[in-house]
Amino acid sequence: MKKICTLLFVSLLSFSSVKAVTHTVTVADFSFTPATITTVLVGDVIQFVWSSGNHNTTSGLVPSGAATWAAPINSTTTTFSYTVTVAGTYAYICTFHSTSMGGGFSASGTSINQLDLNVSTSVYPNPCKNKITVSYTSNVDAMTFYNIMGEEMQTVKLSPVNEKAEIDLSGLASGIYFYSTSKEGTLVETKKIVKSN
Repeated sequence: MKKICTLLFVSLLSFSSVKAVTHTVTVADFSFTPATITTVLVGDVIQFVWSSGNHNTTSGLVPSGAATWAAPINSTTTTFSYTVTVAGTYAYICTFHSTSMGGGFSASGTSINQLDLNVSTSVYPNPCKNKITVSYTSNVDAMTFYNIMGEEMQTVKLSPVNEKAEIDLSGLASGIYFYSTSKEGTLVETKKIVKSN
C-alpha cells in the first residue's frame, strides 16, 4: 500500500510539473516585456530575464498567502524565477525606476500547498550592525548579499549540517541590502536586510 501511495504521489508531482508553464518577462531599460501576462495558472513560473540596464524585480502586490520577492536583475544576476502558488492578482516594479517600470499578472486555479518550496530563512538582528545570525533549512547551501543597485557584495557558503551560521558583514557600508539563498546554484528565495552603524 505504501508503494502504491508513493507511486501515486510521484505521478501527481510529475503530472503537475508537466502542466506548469514558464512565462518569460524580459527586463530591459525602463520596461518589463510583456508588462501584463495573461493566462497564468497556479503552479506556473514567472521568469525574469535580464536584457540590459541595472534593475530589480520587487513584488508590490501579492494575494494573501503568497510569497513576496525582491531580486536583482542585472549583468551579474541575469535571471530570477518565481513560482506562483496562490491564485489572485500580482504586481511588481523595479524599485530603481518605479514610476515608469512595472508589470503584473492575475493567476487562476487552486492554490497549492508548498511542501518544501517555502524555505523560511531567518536573519537576526535586522537591522544589524556588523554580524548577523542566519537560521536556515538544509535546502540552501549559499547566501549572497547584493547592494541596492543589484551588485553582488559578498557570498557565504552554508553548511548543510549546522542550519545556523554567524556571518560578518563589517565589510559592508551602512544601507539596504538584498540577500539571496540558493541550493547548488539555483535561487531559492530573496529577502531584504538593513545594515546600520
